[in-house]
Amino acid sequence: MGCPPVVNEIRQPPIRVLIERAALLYGLGARAFYQGRERSARWFEEQADEALRRAAEMRRAAEATGERTAAPGEAGAQRIEADS
Repeated sequence: MGCPPVVNEIRQPPIRVLIERAALLYGLGARAFYQGRERSARWFEEQADEALRRAAEMRRAAEATGERTAAPGEAGAQRIEADS
């Protein structure tokens, strides 16, 4: 038996936040690269890679315990349907 739906909703936002953080860091890295700040660009890329690694670990952990993780935007859609 998996966790109650409320627990799933608690775990999904951190995964989404990590993915959004990675996207932001990749963008900052690209900007730094084009400005000639290659060391900063590498640092941003490394941080983005780490954020995606953590998100993947959290998703695998949730799936290993039988929990369902929603795709980005899916959890919000389910919440709206539940409120109707």
